[in-house]
Amino acid sequence: MTKTQIIKSITSRVASLNKMIARLKESPIRKLKGHLIVSTTRGVVRFYQVTGNGKTRKRSYTADTSLIEKLSTKNYEDALLQAAVRERRQLEMCLSHLQKSRTNSDVERVLETIAEPIRAFVIPEAETDEGYARKWQSKWKKVSPKDSNHQYKTMKGDYVRSKSEALIADRLYALGIPYAYEQAGFYDEINGCVIHPDFYVLNKRTKKEFIWEHCGIMDNSTYCNITLHRLKLFSEKGYIQGKNLLFSYETGQTPLNIDYIELLINEYLK
Repeated sequence: MTKTQIIKSITSRVASLNKMIARLKESPIRKLKGHLIVSTTRGVVRFYQVTGNGKTRKRSYTADTSLIEKLSTKNYEDALLQAAVRERRQLEMCLSHLQKSRTNSDVERVLETIAEPIRAFVIPEAETDEGYARKWQSKWKKVSPKDSNHQYKTMKGDYVRSKSEALIADRLYALGIPYAYEQAGFYDEINGCVIHPDFYVLNKRTKKEFIWEHCGIMDNSTYCNITLHRLKLFSEKGYIQGKNLLFSYETGQTPLNIDYIELLINEYLK
């Protein structure tokens, strides 16, 4: 986990604790007087409601199940509130320290501090996001060549099948999200061929790999049937939509929307 991720995680946790603390402070059960203590004598358990402090402290025996339940809940909520406040204070101290640190103290930003002309020659440390991404990228062939079915050149140098695939590829490339186009995936026993997913994509932060399929002519019934068959095959191989499988769609009347591409990227790949 990078420093940026840690800051984000701590910030999220503090926000969650703030909501919890606010709820606990407004809990109706807090209006109940006193707290509950338990005494066990010769194996017999007795419950007492304790009210007041010091000389005004009073302990009253109760067998009222409803009161015992409410006081038990109050004991729990009191302890939970104290713990939440302590944890928030500790996390805020950590957050303050991390945010005051200089940007270049983050190991994930070190590569950015290297002069541009020599950066391309650097082999990043394998444990950094960039190092992991380069190792992941190296397992795929470099580019997809131009042929009769691949006429659209991307910023990365790949040739893809459609303008929409080029749009997706260029957006991934511009954002520094590693991808590989039409790499061999797995064997389709029904049709006797190897399936080549449109894109393999990597979330550098989580180290999670996705398949991204673009369905370009969904108003064609034959194409739809092929797409459904591919979806079934993907699921059999453990690729589930929304988990590690992403889809984008378009028809002749409804072209691919760049906003939807951004939505998928922001949700799964950043």
